[in-house]
Amino acid sequence: MTDISNQNIGYDISSSDSNVTRFIEVKGRGDTGDIELTQNEMNKAKECGNNYFLYVVFNINSDYPNLYIVQNPANKLNASFDSYNKKYIVSKYEISNFKV
Repeated sequence: MTDISNQNIGYDISSSDSNVTRFIEVKGRGDTGDIELTQNEMNKAKECGNNYFLYVVFNINSDYPNLYIVQNPANKLNASFDSYNKKYIVSKYEISNFKV
């Protein structure tokens, strides 16, 4: 596993085994709420398909954080584009369908 979050290439972690490489974007929130994905992150998610994973942690600062993992979020989530902020918004309700 390699942390590449400072390279701004559309995901935070690259994780490989002998068969496949996972490209993982991590989002954490102190509470629960909608998640924002940059254009770069969404483009990489579309490009990588089933090898791209979105890991979301709600209540990250609490004693009971909740982890959600979405494989291929560009295909499985209905993200709306906020043209003012140039980001994709994913509803917390959609994310809640992917609790680990």
